[in-house]
Amino acid sequence: MQLFIPSWTSLMSSFTHPGGCVQWLGMFSIQYFGFSLFAALLNALLVTAVGICSYYLYQKIHASGYNYLLALVLPLSLCKTHLKLDYLIDGTYAFVLMGIVLCVVFIISQKKYLYGLLGALLVFWFAGQIVFIYGLLFFLLGLLIWKSYKEGLLVLVVSFVLGWIGCRFALQAPLTEGFADEDFFRTLLQPDGYIYYVWIRLGIMLAVLSILVWALHFLHIKNKFINITVYLILGLGVLFWGKISMPDENDLQNRMMDSLNYLTKRQRWSTIMNMHQGRQHLGVVSLNYVNMALSQEQQLGDRLFEFPQRGPLGLIVSYNLTYYISIVLSDVYYTIGDVATAESYAIEAQTLARRGEGSPRAMQRMVQTSLIRGDKSMAGKYLEILKQLPMYRQWAERYETYLTDEAAMRKDKEIGDRVAGQHSQDNLLTLIPTDELLKLHLTDTSNQRTPFEYAGCYYLLDKDLDKMRSLLESTKDNPNCSPLPKHFQEAAVLIFVKEPEMLDALHIDKQIISDFADFTRMVRNNNRMDLNKRFGATFWHYYYFNPFKRQ
Repeated sequence: MQLFIPSWTSLMSSFTHPGGCVQWLGMFSIQYFGFSLFAALLNALLVTAVGICSYYLYQKIHASGYNYLLALVLPLSLCKTHLKLDYLIDGTYAFVLMGIVLCVVFIISQKKYLYGLLGALLVFWFAGQIVFIYGLLFFLLGLLIWKSYKEGLLVLVVSFVLGWIGCRFALQAPLTEGFADEDFFRTLLQPDGYIYYVWIRLGIMLAVLSILVWALHFLHIKNKFINITVYLILGLGVLFWGKISMPDENDLQNRMMDSLNYLTKRQRWSTIMNMHQGRQHLGVVSLNYVNMALSQEQQLGDRLFEFPQRGPLGLIVSYNLTYYISIVLSDVYYTIGDVATAESYAIEAQTLARRGEGSPRAMQRMVQTSLIRGDKSMAGKYLEILKQLPMYRQWAERYETYLTDEAAMRKDKEIGDRVAGQHSQDNLLTLIPTDELLKLHLTDTSNQRTPFEYAGCYYLLDKDLDKMRSLLESTKDNPNCSPLPKHFQEAAVLIFVKEPEMLDALHIDKQIISDFADFTRMVRNNNRMDLNKRFGATFWHYYYFNPFKRQ
C-alpha cells in the first residue's frame, strides 16, 4: 500500500498537472484495499467497464452478436494484469476514462472534430500519456465508423502534440518506455513504465479487434451454417485467450505475498500456517512467512519440517532491492530481535514504495523501532502521519498512548519484550554471513530463544552439521536454550551418534534416540513408502532425501 493522505488539498493539487487525477484516484482507492470485498468489487467494476466500453465501440462499427464475445478479450487480459506487483490500478482508471470519452464522442454526430479535440484535452489532463493511444484509436475508429479520416487526423496530431507537451514540460515519462520487455520494469522505482506497457498492449488489442469487427461486417455473412461456424471459432478463440490470460504460478505467488503481508500485519500466525499446511511446493517468500509464523508461536524448532523446506533462503530470503522483500526481511529480523536491521529494511521499503510518500506498512515498523530505541519524538512524527490514514488510524491512536505510558508499552506483545534488550548495529549492508548475524543475538538475554532457534534452523536447512555441532556445544549449559527443540534433538542424535555423553548432556529424549534407530533400519531396508509416512517431517528425512544441496 502507498502512503497517501486523502485530503482536499491533495485533490486540488492533482488537477495542476496532466495525469494527476487518475493517480490521485488510484492512491485514494488503494487506501481501502484492506477491505477485501471493496478491492474485489472495485477491480470487477473497472474490468467490466473496459468490456462495456469496448462492446459499445464494436457496436458502433457494426452491430452484431459477435461483439459480445469480442468484448470479453480486454477484460480477460486485465484479470492477470491486476495481480502484477509492478502494476497500479491508476492504469485501469485511465483506460476506462479513455474508453468512456471515445464512446461519448462517437455518440455525437455533430461537430465531430470539436468533440474529438475536447476529448483529447480531457484525456490528456486527467490521464496523461494515454492521450497518444486515444489519438490513434480515434483516427482508426473514425475511419471504420464515419468512413472519414479528416477529423481523426486532426485529433491525432493534437493528441501527439499534447503528449509531447506532457513529456517536455510536465516531466512525464514518455509512452515509449512501455515498449521495453516486461522484465525490465521490475528494476524501475516508478510504475509508469509498466502502466504504459499495459496501455500499449490493450490499445493494440482494441485496434485489432475493431478491425476484425469491420472485416466480419465486410464479409456480409448470411449463410446460417457459416454464421454458426464463425461464432464457434470466435468462442474458441476467446476461451483460448482466457486460458492463457489466467494468472500463472508467479501471479498467484504475487497475490499470496499481499495476503501474507496482510495476515502478518494482523498477527494471524495460525492462519498463515494453516493455509500452507499440506502443500507440496512453496516459494521461498511463502516459507519465510510460514517459518516466521512458527517462530511467533514458539514452534519453529519443533515443526519446521512439516512444511516443504527449500534450504536456508526459506528462513531468510536474499535481499533483491525490491519493496516486498524489504518488508519481508524487516518482519523477519524484527521477529529475531535485530531491531536495527529491521528498521533499516523498513527504511529501504519506504524508499522503494511505488508512488505516494512511502509505505505505511514500513512506517509502522519505524514507529516500533523508534519506541524501542527510546526515540519518542521520532515515533510521534510517524504516528501523526499514520493517524491521517483511514486504515491505520486505530493502530496509530493505540501506539500514541505508548509515548506517555511506558508500562503499557512493555505489556504490548509486539514490542514489549524487545524494549529492555541490547540491540546490534545496523547490519543491512555489512558482509556478515547470515548465520553469524543471528549468533550475535545469543548474548541478548532479553530475547535469546528466538535467535537461537533461527540460527539452529538456518544450519539445519543448510545441512551444515559442523556449525550445528558448534552451536549445540556452545549453548549446552545455557538455560535459555534448554530444552532443545525437537528438530535440534534429531540433529544432535545424528551428530553425536557415537558420543552418548553429549546426548546425555543435551538431555536428548530417549524416544528420539529410539526413532533414529528405526529410521536407520528403514533406510537400510529401502522402505521408502513407510519411511516418508513416519519420518517425512523430521530433520533426518530432510538431510538425506531433500534435493537441496549446499553451495
